[in-house]
Amino acid sequence: MQSDRSRHVDAGGINIWIEEWGDALGTPMFLCQRMGAQTFEWEPSMLAALVDAGYRVIGHDYRGFGYSEPGLPERYEFIHLVNDALGVIDALALGPAHIVGTSMGGVLARWMVLTRPTIARSLTMLSTSPGDMQLPIGSPEFKAVASNPPGPGVEEREDYIVRELAVLSDERFDSSRALERAREAVNRGWYLDQMRRLMRAANKRTDDERVWQNSTPIDVPMFIAHGTTDTVLPVVHGYALAEMYPGAELLIIEGMSHELQPHYFEELWPRWSAFLRRADG
Repeated sequence: MQSDRSRHVDAGGINIWIEEWGDALGTPMFLCQRMGAQTFEWEPSMLAALVDAGYRVIGHDYRGFGYSEPGLPERYEFIHLVNDALGVIDALALGPAHIVGTSMGGVLARWMVLTRPTIARSLTMLSTSPGDMQLPIGSPEFKAVASNPPGPGVEEREDYIVRELAVLSDERFDSSRALERAREAVNRGWYLDQMRRLMRAANKRTDDERVWQNSTPIDVPMFIAHGTTDTVLPVVHGYALAEMYPGAELLIIEGMSHELQPHYFEELWPRWSAFLRRADG
């Protein structure tokens, strides 16, 4: 879905690319994508529903991806991603927003809220994890793709992204749409070295950081959704996250893998939209 407004913002010394959808005066919602995905890749039906509901939706490209600068240092830490996101919120003077994250973006969204609770009207975590490294990660099919990285060529990178999207989806995978996404992602900026930087940052979190993240309470409304056939983070991750936050609303979606395909958004939206309305109320 084409954004209504897009530009660079100075997020604490690094230019981060943002895209916005919806009424500039609407209730703000800040989105954090999965590892390596760019903000243009959000499910179009999700964006359309949020815009129709009156939200001002903001997404950003992670440093080194899309149109965002790679920044320094070369080997950054996860806290740099947190600070980038908080820097965007500060640059836009958003005020309290609905914070939403999927996969690694869910870990990032939770860290943002823990670091600065006043930014959040609510916290939504989709297909994500407590991140404690004790739970199983990755199906054999996903590991086969992840362990076969692409070469430097444009078509090699595009093919890798399509293969990744296929293994993150169910049998209704749309290969033509995936190829369009892959071509745009590579054209905007998707490089293996940046993906490896991001993976190192995500995996480099210390034991103390993980304990802090999983033991500090969160006093905002929370919504957790997870698919039963997730090929990256099995559904046990969603249950474990809900056990940590008994007050959170949990939705388990039968048959959904890691990718939020349009037919699963149709199932998610009634419950999620009701949650968002209650949080706004």
